[in-house]
Amino acid sequence: MKVVGLTGGIATGKSEIATLLRKRGFPVIDADQIARDVVAAGSPILAQLVHHFGPAILLPDGSLNRPKLGEIVFGHPKRLQTLNQLTHSAIIARIQQQMTQLEREGAKLVFLEVPLLYETGMDRFCEAVILVTANPELQLERLKARSGLSDEAARARIVSQMPQEKKSTLAEHILDNSGHILQAETRLNEILRELV
Repeated sequence: MKVVGLTGGIATGKSEIATLLRKRGFPVIDADQIARDVVAAGSPILAQLVHHFGPAILLPDGSLNRPKLGEIVFGHPKRLQTLNQLTHSAIIARIQQQMTQLEREGAKLVFLEVPLLYETGMDRFCEAVILVTANPELQLERLKARSGLSDEAARARIVSQMPQEKKSTLAEHILDNSGHILQAETRLNEILRELV
């Protein structure tokens, strides 16, 4: 089974590309969804997060208040590192379970969608990586529009990630998602021909 990473900075449009891959019948393991699952209400990981960051990160129903946690950790490298240390091993374990299951089912090509693929070292699971990029100003506007963040808060989230230029030197395939989705789809088809 060939595992291909799908990554890119926040608000570059990775999810759009993952949707296109699913429509073509390819399995996509979504690390963000797994990250949400491991901190579900009542989970041991969520209890550890509350211990470290305080009860203010909980909503009244006992689930994680993600925007509040984001305010606490983004722009604070030590806090972000603590969050990653508490969650990443559980996320990686679930990713490995899903990969094993897909291999058992006979999958030939699987995509691993991880926003922080290089930052977390998860590129070690991948034979190749597709990096989704976007014009930085467009990326900023998309993030502000989708999250309701201020300009300053949105920039802090973007700079907390590895720069797009650095990722571009590491990835085997670059997919610019700054234009119309049809342009991105055309580029995706080219990449898929190379991979298959």
